[in-house]
Amino acid sequence: TFYDTGFIYSIPTQISCAISNNITISAVRLDQTSQQCVPFFADRDKTINFWTSYVNPIPDTISNQVTLNNGSSDYPLATDPPGTDVLLNFDSNGQATVTVTYPDAGQLTLHSSFTGTGAESGLSMTGAATYVTKPAMFYVYIDETIDSNSACDPVIDLSGDLCPKFKMAGELFQSLKVRAACADKTITPNFAYDGDIGLTVSAVSP
Repeated sequence: TFYDTGFIYSIPTQISCAISNNITISAVRLDQTSQQCVPFFADRDKTINFWTSYVNPIPDTISNQVTLNNGSSDYPLATDPPGTDVLLNFDSNGQATVTVTYPDAGQLTLHSSFTGTGAESGLSMTGAATYVTKPAMFYVYIDETIDSNSACDPVIDLSGDLCPKFKMAGELFQSLKVRAACADKTITPNFAYDGDIGLTVSAVSP
């Protein structure tokens, strides 16, 4: 008896550095009678291989990895097959739950595979889901120095000692910069966008 088998899951758009909502991974086979997906790994623990690939943009160097969380364990995922081994607990419905985190931005594909051994020799199951991780914010800041020996980066200089807080009326800003960033304002180096971004100004005080 032959069955089509595989993994089914989907991942909604994510926020850089944020932990995703629960992602349900279903191990299924196509029942040749009812044509319905039925549980295949019900009530079993199985080691599944996961890895990610970049869809857009493709980085020159890979500096950040997707982390998959399963219970209390975190797994930084490989970016090439055969991937990273992750032990999953499948429930009575043949489903396991994980979360993912990515401290960067871009479109990626999460791949999964299982190759049977022993009594399951010859069994091969795969799955994949493509999704987008977007920056939490555009962080606008002024990169200036108070003196020649002190660099100003408001992300690092949380105290404000190095970064000037005021400008005189009519004085030019030396350098206004925008970075795509996580919620903690760290940069997402793989973010790319070539369209227009609208900028508005509002008076905060007085």
